[in-house]
Amino acid sequence: MSNDISALADIVTSAITVAQFDKAVEAARKLSEMGASDQIPSRAVAQMLYANGVTESALPLLRRMAQYQTDDHVPLYVLAHHAQKLGLEKEARRYQATALERAHTRIAQRLSDLASSAGPVLLGPWLGEPEFEVLYWIPFLRKVLSQYGIDPARCIAVSHGGASSWYAGLAARCWDVSENSDAGTVTRLQAERVAATGFTLQATIRSQDAAVVNACREALGLDSVKVLHPLAMFDILHPYWAGQMPVEHALAFLSPYPANWKAAPEGAVPACDIVSSFQQRPYFVPSPLTENFANSLAAAAGQLGRSLLDVSALVDGGAENPFVPSPRDNVLALSTDDVSPELSLAAVAATLGAGKVYMGTYGVGCFLALAQGRPAFGAVYGAGTIVAAHTRLAEALLGSDTVRLHVLDVTDWDMWMAALSAVEARV
Repeated sequence: MSNDISALADIVTSAITVAQFDKAVEAARKLSEMGASDQIPSRAVAQMLYANGVTESALPLLRRMAQYQTDDHVPLYVLAHHAQKLGLEKEARRYQATALERAHTRIAQRLSDLASSAGPVLLGPWLGEPEFEVLYWIPFLRKVLSQYGIDPARCIAVSHGGASSWYAGLAARCWDVSENSDAGTVTRLQAERVAATGFTLQATIRSQDAAVVNACREALGLDSVKVLHPLAMFDILHPYWAGQMPVEHALAFLSPYPANWKAAPEGAVPACDIVSSFQQRPYFVPSPLTENFANSLAAAAGQLGRSLLDVSALVDGGAENPFVPSPRDNVLALSTDDVSPELSLAAVAATLGAGKVYMGTYGVGCFLALAQGRPAFGAVYGAGTIVAAHTRLAEALLGSDTVRLHVLDVTDWDMWMAALSAVEARV
């Protein structure tokens, strides 16, 4: 029973973090039926009430928390959002300013202890989706490690899938779970978290995290480590994903990648005009249209004399991925026959640095391309919707006047042809 209660409480927290309030309410209802409603934090209760339009109950609770819980920024951001809806801009700005101060104080409390301590600091473990890792976690580390004077020489980054090079300048050492564990370990850990919380994101600290930390510590021969867990980032930024924190405030906790940043060494893969990668996502669902789109894109690129390097088979099912294009003279496709699954992310990142432009499913490919100074065209289709917050932040954090993120529906073929035509072919 206690495990069920703990898991449901984690679902509430995780669902609220990514603004999936229906899932949060469902889990909260089950906790209430089990007589465990005391396991739902008052902040979560207020957020769920507000998200479901029960403002007459939510607002008094939020105002009390804003007054007495002075280390919590979230109630103030929700109150600011409500004030904006009512057209009370002055009041909204006042709430936002105080919320930002509290958010800085909140992260300072976490980071100051790490900065004043001695010994190694473990960054992670990152066991979630690479989209959040590239767009939020690594920029978050860039900001806070510098701001609080935590020496990279002390730091050990823990990630998976060959992402170690992404942490250059942030950590003296990297420990890759995929390379140092049995095959399928990361997939199993992610599946366990999804089964328990419904999400892969690490908005709570679970036993899987502790197990990875201990495995890393023992493998490196360390007696003890301090840990900067992704929870710190999710805790600060989750009002942004709910549409309550302004993008300027989110950017206050993130630093862009340095100029000329490379996610992998140059020369690791052949140069090409276009890098493509297609994976199933809520906004890119399997259908005859999407399954044929990669082939249509490759064929059109060939007609225009553009070379295309496709890495779809390195992700989401390998050769079984339904979006892998058919062989063509202008297409080079990498698969798990060429790259071990443990290094799939490293290979995808390397191709994006070698190409001129990314064209593929909206997500990590877009963000890795932008971080390396490459324009990105993210393909979408289906019933799901993109979280607009990710796109706004990617443009503000990673984009420039010449490097932009373009989100195009696969049905808008004229726009895709215009994008292909604008890519200059390599001589």
